[in-house]
Amino acid sequence: MSKDLTVTGEWYTNQYYANCNTKGVIHLLECKKCKIQYMGHTTQQLKDREQEHTISVDNNDTSTLIGQDFSQCTNRGTRDLSVKAIEVK
Repeated sequence: MSKDLTVTGEWYTNQYYANCNTKGVIHLLECKKCKIQYMGHTTQQLKDREQEHTISVDNNDTSTLIGQDFSQCTNRGTRDLSVKAIEVK
């Protein structure tokens, strides 16, 4: 995971180590192609929440916020999706 992150042009440095098994993570999902971003918080392991987001994006599930946001994007599904941990709570 990247250490320096940008959201809307501002840079943030993650001061916490996080991996896919970390719980309580504020995370940023970004389309590498069109740069649309989604920020969320999970109490689950990051990998479990990422899997839920992946399913929503791949299925164009507009009943979820991430599905709505990414359905407007010209992405190619999750291969254009980047997931980064911002902070551990």
